[in-house]
This record gives sequence, C-alpha cells and structure tokens, in this order.
Amino acid sequence: MSTGGSEIKDIVDIYKSKIADSPEFDKLDFALVYRLLNEVHASSGNADSGLAVYQYVQPYLLGVPGYSVMSSPTIGIALQRLVKYYPLLTAESCIDLDERCDSLVMTLHIKGSPGSEVPRYVIDAAAAAILGLVHWLGHPLKIQPTRVQLPYPEPSETQSLKRLLGEHLTFDAPHLSLSFSDDIREVRVFSANPAFEDVHCRNADALLDEQINGSLVERVRSVFLAGVAQGRLPSLQDVALDLRVSTRTLQKILEREGVSFFELQENLRKEIASNLLSIPTLSLKQVSSILGFCQPSSLHKACRRWFGTTPGQLRASKFIQQQSY
Repeated sequence: MSTGGSEIKDIVDIYKSKIADSPEFDKLDFALVYRLLNEVHASSGNADSGLAVYQYVQPYLLGVPGYSVMSSPTIGIALQRLVKYYPLLTAESCIDLDERCDSLVMTLHIKGSPGSEVPRYVIDAAAAAILGLVHWLGHPLKIQPTRVQLPYPEPSETQSLKRLLGEHLTFDAPHLSLSFSDDIREVRVFSANPAFEDVHCRNADALLDEQINGSLVERVRSVFLAGVAQGRLPSLQDVALDLRVSTRTLQKILEREGVSFFELQENLRKEIASNLLSIPTLSLKQVSSILGFCQPSSLHKACRRWFGTTPGQLRASKFIQQQSY
C-alpha cells in the first residue's frame, strides 16, 4: 500500500525542520536530503516520488549560496551564482551552466556510490529542484524547459514526468540537463535585493575562498600581523573589512574552526607581546599602544595573566636569554 500525499508531506516537513536547524549555517546537509529521498521512496512505493521535491524548493535552505542567488537581479545572474557557489553545498555532485547563443543549459553530474547507479528518484528530485528553483526565482512566471535529458531508460509511465518537466524529454542521456530559452536570462528575480546583494556575494566569496585556500584562522593571523607591523592592533571590524566579509560571517567561520575571534585576538596579543618585549628600543608605553591597551597598567595586568610576571621582568629575562646565545 502506497503512502498518501499527506504522509509524504509529514516526512518532508520533519526533514525540512532538521535541514533548517543544521549547524552548518552556510550549506545544505545533503546526507539528510538523501535520507529524505530514500524514506519517501520506500514509504510511497511511487516510482515518481522524487518529483515531489518540486513543491518544497526554498532557496534559503541553501544557506549563504542561496541568499546570493535570491538577491540576484536576473535569473541569468542567479544561475551563474548557483554554479559558482555550488561547491559550497556538496562534493557529491557538480553543476555546469552552458550559455549558448539561444539557450541556457543546466547540467548536473551526480556521483553515485562505487559500483552502483544513482537511483531514478534521486535524479528526478534533482531535476524537480532545478525547475522549482527557476520557478521560485521567476515568480509569478512558470518558465518551462525547452528540453530535459534524463540519464536513465524511459519508464513505462511518463505522464508525471511530462506534467512537471514538459513534453520534450530525452532518456538514456549521459547526464541530467535542463535547457531553457535564452529569453529567461533577463527575467527579473522577484526577490532581487540590491541592498543585500553585495553582502551576500561577499560572504559566499569568502566561504568559497576559505574552502579553496584553507583555514581562515591563518588569514586572520596575517591581518593581525600586518596591522601590528603598521603600529596598530586590528579590531573585529577591521579584520572583517580586510577579508571582505561581515563581522557575523567572520565569527561564524572561526567558531567552526574551534575558536572565537576574541580568543584568537587574545592569543595573538600574547604572542605579539612576547616578541615586542624582546625589542629593547621599544618603550613599554609603545608596546602597550601597539597591543591596543589604553595605558601601560593594562599591559602589566595582561602580562601577569599571560606569563605570570610583569612586562619589565619578562623583558629582563629575554635580555638574559639573548646574552647567553
């Protein structure tokens, strides 16, 4: 006995809540999505179960990449950003956008488990999600693909596929792809937001750069050291501005790496203080100023906390160490 539509909705609503509550604020938990698809398919026994994803597509579930897409001025730009920031979402698939003279072709390459094919309901869900996203962005228009290529044999029943994806279906294709008329390129995104577009894209760019180039902690350290070299200690706002992200995004990324900004700042202050106190030509007042303290007494308290001794005593011990070399 197959599961009814209301029961499928109950399952989807449970998983939507789990996805929205995921600690990974900037990406969709695809492990949860796959479990959702498996459960819906197993419960319904419906070969077309993956198509149900269409009605649940919400760009905000894609996190930071989704917000950059939602705030785009046109669908053409939105799809370009989806492709650009897609690596932030998952490594289990990749997406291409072929911008030909008369069409836009979205191609999704889905990785299956070693030695097994990607289930049809997963492929259908991906096709439904892409079309659902285009419809969401282009609301109230219902932009239909001019052609859909599906990488599985033609099923005996195609009515549901054609009802959602249109009549122009090709089966046994190498990959899943949806082609759209070039006219959609300039269609305005109904949620376009020029005021937040730049912020969303800078946040997504920072996350993508972090993923490609490694730890943000090291980049924050570099900004700190560059600031100290100029005789100042950068604040949270200074570092965020230098890295072209919002202060909230900076704090969230650092938290994922296991450290808060202020813990990192404190550790770097300690490290820099130790180095600066090794330079005899710098007065304690100068060291205090570089470290961002209003007065030398604050440096005195900090050294007690960091090293268990006063700045003068630490400097003296460092001088003795240098003389012994």
